[in-house]
This record gives sequence, structure tokens and C-alpha cells, in this order.
Amino acid sequence: MKRFVVLIMLAMWATGCATGPSPKEVMGSYLDAHGKGNDEEAYSLLSSKDKTAKSLDAFSESEGSDFKSILRQKVSYQVKEIKTKGDKAEATVEVTTPDITGGFGELIWSILSMVLEGKQEDDAIEKELAEKLQGKNWPTTTKTEYFDLVKEEDGWKVFLNYEGIATSQELKTKAEILEKQKKYAEAKSALEEAMKLNSKDTEIPGKIKAMDKKATEYKERQMYFDKIEVRNVSVEQNHLGQLGVFGELKNRGDRTLRAVAITVYYLDKEGDGIREKTYYPVLINGESYGDNQPMKPNYGKTFWYRIEGAPSDWAKKVKVAVTDVEFQ
Repeated sequence: MKRFVVLIMLAMWATGCATGPSPKEVMGSYLDAHGKGNDEEAYSLLSSKDKTAKSLDAFSESEGSDFKSILRQKVSYQVKEIKTKGDKAEATVEVTTPDITGGFGELIWSILSMVLEGKQEDDAIEKELAEKLQGKNWPTTTKTEYFDLVKEEDGWKVFLNYEGIATSQELKTKAEILEKQKKYAEAKSALEEAMKLNSKDTEIPGKIKAMDKKATEYKERQMYFDKIEVRNVSVEQNHLGQLGVFGELKNRGDRTLRAVAITVYYLDKEGDGIREKTYYPVLINGESYGDNQPMKPNYGKTFWYRIEGAPSDWAKKVKVAVTDVEFQ
């Protein structure tokens, strides 16, 4: 008898521990509150990390425009599946939204009309667009979206990953800068870190693949740099009295070049670089004027570039190096 009572108590304890809304119920409650514009209720269902990253006021402000408010009231959600693994879960949600692409021209014409009438304030334009959206029976389109949930001390919460998305975007911007500097390996690393922080960003894998390709291509081009001789470099005035960098290039390799980039490094009296500028003495750009000839093997090319923006500690010395080429 005692054993039977203990088993009942254990069952009751287990049932008690399992109380509280399920991930599916929490997801549904969040989507319902969001659709009705109940920001406080929707915000209360967010994870603690999301609340730390974004205040209620910031959350409400990002969702509070007239146009967005009307639009989200016309959106319907259906939680199709929940996959739970430990204290994490993923919700598969079918989202049906108004398809305004067909009426995009009408909306643009409305905006132009309002601007011509002098209604250029964003609030006024947004309010009128909201009214148009409210009064029109738009066709709908349906897509599948995925939401994350996490289990915290007070139950399941929706995890929108505000902090991760923001940091991921910063890393993507950093990768773009590194790419322009032809630092493809570093750009790839930044993108890989961005993907860890925001795995739902579907464009990052393609960018990583592009960095690999660019790194391989650039390595091939770099191997040709030593075959381009830079000679007779000097800092002199031209016939107009303008100070500039004179020099000459010679293609010692066996490939025809449609573009050659050189970087001029301004040096101080210690020989250290204090400024740099990149030029293209060889560049086939499709224009019918200027020197648009490719640089064939054994061909040479003179160049001159005016000195501009030189720092006060420039010692009127430069170093010139080939920093990129493009094969014909």
C-alpha cells in the first residue's frame, strides 16, 4: 500500500513539473499577441536575452507604425510543427500575408500623389498608405518561417536573437570592408562567425563560398605580381609645375593583362608609409578614348599620377608596388 502511495505521489510530482504552457502554446500566444498589436504581452513572451538586448519601448517602436500595425493585423499564422531538444525548440510556422506586389504600382502612385500635394511627412504618408491597405481586400501569399524557443526558469520563451543578429550584421559589414581590401581569408572568418551568431541568415553561406573563390583567384593573380617590373620611379614636377609620381611598368610574364593596379605608398623620413593611393595605369574599361590598350608580354607602360593629400610629414619619397592584375 505504501509503495502504491509513493508511486502516486511521484506521478503527481512529475505532472506538476510538466505544468505550464508548451512550446507550441507559447509560440501561438506570441504570434496572436503580435498580430493584435499587443506589444506588452508579446514582449513578455520573449527570452531574457532578447529583453536585455531590446527594451519594451524599442520593441514597440519597431512594430508601432500605422502601416505595420495594419499589415500585421492581416497576417495569419499556423504553428505546424514543434521540434524539441532539451531546453531548446524550433517551431515551423505557416505565415499567410497580404500580397501587395500586384498593387505596388498603385501604392507608389499614391506616394507620388501625396508628395506632389505637399504631404511629405513620413507620418502622413504612412497613415494614408495604412488606410489604403485597410480598405482593400488584397490577395494573400503563404510561406514557411522558423522560430526558436528556449526554456527558462519561468517556462518556454520565444528567442528572436536580437543581439546575435545585430552582431552578425556588424561582422558582415566588417567582411565587406575586408573584401575590398582583398583580405579574403579574414573576410571569410568574419562571415563564419556571423553565421554562428545568426544561422537563419540564408545569404551568408553564399558569401562564404564567394570568398573562397575570390581567395583562390587572387592567389593566382598574386603569383604574377613579381613578373611585372616597376622601374624608374621618381617624384617630380610635370610641365605644369604639378608634383607627381613618375614611373614605368614592364610585363616580364607570358600573359596579356587587361588591368594592372599599383599602390603608391607615401613615405616619411624614416621610410615608413603614412598614406597610400591605388591607381590603374592599365585598365580596359570599354571607353573609346584614352589609352585602352592591354599590356602584352614584354610590353611596357609609363605612368604619372599627381600627388594629392600628402601629409605634412611626407618626405617626398614613395614606394610603388603592383597590388592587383586582371588577365586578358
